[in-house]
Amino acid sequence: MKRIGLIALLLLLPALASGQVQFPRGVWTCSLADLAAVLTECQAAATSPDYYVVTQLIVQTTTSTSGAYAVRTGTGTNCVTGTAGLFPSATSATFKAPITTNPTAVINFNPPLQAPVGAAICVFGTGTNLINIQLIGYTNR
Repeated sequence: MKRIGLIALLLLLPALASGQVQFPRGVWTCSLADLAAVLTECQAAATSPDYYVVTQLIVQTTTSTSGAYAVRTGTGTNCVTGTAGLFPSATSATFKAPITTNPTAVINFNPPLQAPVGAAICVFGTGTNLINIQLIGYTNR
């Protein structure tokens, strides 16, 4: 009797697992150095129905004065078309990166940040206090 129960459970496992797990299509990382006050593309626009998911951000300024940054999305090269905020979510808002004498900021997103379908991922920095930034994520559909 135990053997029949075990066989039934083993037969159900593939059906149970397929409905619970969504695997990423490809893991990516993007490192940008000395970003100034311009949108710089990190990941080119995804092909629909794919979209990018950002799981981690690592950032620091290259000077002793804090620099601002923002992660944005868009559909044109360097996100010049359809620009929208991803982190922070407001398009006009920015966050401050720690200065060179402080520890680097490591931000793990839980839940991860999801870009719109078919959008690129870009980073905006400031002109006077440059930033170095790394984004880690995956492509999904």
